[in-house]
Amino acid sequence: AEIKKIKIENAVEKALTDAKAINPATVKPLLAAFLEKADLDDDGTIRGLADEIGKLAKAEGTRNLRLRRQRA
Repeated sequence: AEIKKIKIENAVEKALTDAKAINPATVKPLLAAFLEKADLDDDGTIRGLADEIGKLAKAEGTRNLRLRRQRA
């Protein structure tokens, strides 16, 4: 159970880094309800996590997940 928890935490960190979250520590609590029922895929990712992060990024009033601007 502890190993699964660590794997989930690592998957969340990676997903938030990939989403270019400016402050991942403030986003994690917003994912808590989703993560309670999260399942790890064989590749170490969490099913539906990217979609959930996308919803937060678009949600009204959710400024914690501002995306960094890409430089051309």
